[in-house]
Amino acid sequence: MGNNRVLIPHRESKTIIQYSLTGEVERRIPCPQMKDSNAGLCVMSSRCDIMIVSCDGTVSCIDMSTLDRVWSTVSLEKPIAVCCDDADRVFVSVGGWSDTPKIAVLDGDTGKTVFTS
Repeated sequence: MGNNRVLIPHRESKTIIQYSLTGEVERRIPCPQMKDSNAGLCVMSSRCDIMIVSCDGTVSCIDMSTLDRVWSTVSLEKPIAVCCDDADRVFVSVGGWSDTPKIAVLDGDTGKTVFTS
């Protein structure tokens, strides 16, 4: 799939829309767990077909080539944002909106918590 894409969550249709770098819609990825809250997402740098989505209290790892859920966790308190690093760790801002957010670090392969600040 490559890294030449832009992913934007669309709450009303409960999808994540994949755009090319020229702005053309390439596909719509179903995300039924997306409700009325904002969704955070990131793509793993070494595994560019793997997307991490945080919405409505759930953090999920989705294989974008098959749309299968690799793992999912609801054990984090109020996850609001996600990002991935080069080692495929997933960093999740937890505890809701705050001036001093806590960060949970998840194993990108399993979704298990490795560390919480």
